[in-house]
Amino acid sequence: MFMRKKAFILMIVYFTATVLALGGYSLASGIIGENYRNTAVYGYEHTFGEVVTATHELSEALHRAAYTTGTALSTSVCADIYADCLTANMTLAALPFSTQELEQTAGFISIAGNYAHTLLKSGKESGFASSDRDNFMTLYKTAKKLTDSLTELQGKINNGELVLDDPENVFISHDEETLLSSAMLKLEDKLDLSSLSDLNGGNTQASAKKYDNPISEEKARELAAEFLGAEKSELNKQYRSESGGTCFELDGTSIVVDGGGNVLSVSSKRTVTDGKSADELEKAALGFLKKQGFSELHKLSEEYSDGVLYLKYCLLYKGTPCEGDCIKIGIAADDLGLYSYDATAHVNAPEHCGSSKAVSIAQAKSALPDNVCLVSDSTVYVESADGERLCYAFSCTADNGDKLSILVDAETGRQLRIDIQ
Repeated sequence: MFMRKKAFILMIVYFTATVLALGGYSLASGIIGENYRNTAVYGYEHTFGEVVTATHELSEALHRAAYTTGTALSTSVCADIYADCLTANMTLAALPFSTQELEQTAGFISIAGNYAHTLLKSGKESGFASSDRDNFMTLYKTAKKLTDSLTELQGKINNGELVLDDPENVFISHDEETLLSSAMLKLEDKLDLSSLSDLNGGNTQASAKKYDNPISEEKARELAAEFLGAEKSELNKQYRSESGGTCFELDGTSIVVDGGGNVLSVSSKRTVTDGKSADELEKAALGFLKKQGFSELHKLSEEYSDGVLYLKYCLLYKGTPCEGDCIKIGIAADDLGLYSYDATAHVNAPEHCGSSKAVSIAQAKSALPDNVCLVSDSTVYVESADGERLCYAFSCTADNGDKLSILVDAETGRQLRIDIQ
């Protein structure tokens, strides 16, 4: 419950930071006061501070695990590490970077979370073995280096040596070496995960980005051009990682293709004016996604901001939405063109478990508290510390007017998560 509450609070903070930054870009094309700029910049500075805090807490949890014995504490510390990894990944996702600046960092966090997850069951049975404690010490040493590096970058931001990429670049031109993204790329180059390969059990972001034979830069360019409907010669290479991930730029639009040939993200910076209706924008989004092979989708959310309709869809498995397997897309209202795209969660989603319902919907309803009124029900696959779980999703209204989404595990009949809308 603590993990979910913490994650919920962080999501609110990062959503606010994102809104501030997007609003800053729109106002930049008109008359902008210095107060607004300072507010927008503070949003991302606060977010980066949360990244530092999250990695520090993960480092401390890994350090404790290196000395943990006994079944109860072993299970508890694994849950703490997994929760810290979820929080750290959430903070990273809120930073104004393309995927390539964070590939190694996110990969390490995924390895740590995956390793803790694999030990949850064994920890319940016999506690950590000495080899487990040694592995946690190895993970801690990497986490400590990462935390120290991020803390150093935070200090440089505070004293003005580094500036955040967005929204400051919208207002002022800066030397590339003073940008936080450039500093993050240098940090990424120094973060060696080769010693952790044995700890990566699969089904993580890190394993999804490891390719024995990554595609060539030319093939990545070809895929990027095809995705954007452009000529290969028009794309400018920005970065290529050791794992084959390549970033290209075209007229202010960045696109990232991973070593397996998957388009991970697209981001644009141009000013967009209002024009088309919401229905037209969503139709364009679905049409684009269908061309990419996504036909069975369930809409999770939509938001209209500064001339762009941002939509989030999750894919279906045997007709049931998979919450962790999602696609984000933004469509510009002036020309119905692609403004943003993020398929990272889909590309790195684990194989769906396809678990069956062990309890009926009537039995699952017994897990609802007496002070709520059921509005609707559905089923959904969600991510948890024990992997992907099939759940009944109950939309409810509380006596005090709160709107809730209560997820009940379809296998155990117990509440798994509560979201307050």
